[in-house]
Amino acid sequence: MITVGATLAYLLESAIVLALCSLWVVALLDIQSQMRRGVSSHKILVFIALAISVLAVYLIVAADTFFIDSRSEPLSPWSDWGVRLGT
Repeated sequence: MITVGATLAYLLESAIVLALCSLWVVALLDIQSQMRRGVSSHKILVFIALAISVLAVYLIVAADTFFIDSRSEPLSPWSDWGVRLGT
């Protein structure tokens, strides 16, 4: 049975992941606009974009791991990939 606490944790995790993805997109769009204006070197901006992407993926996985530990049943769409893929 799914508890209220597990449901709230799932909703909070979903909101955090959505916010992280939104910030990720905004940061990459800002870098793209700086590339078009020629504000900085393309190599530096590509490095910054890769660093932002790695950080965003790390934070999403960390949030998922944190919230899996805080609830009794795994509700995360990330936690059951093996079941979904039939392994």
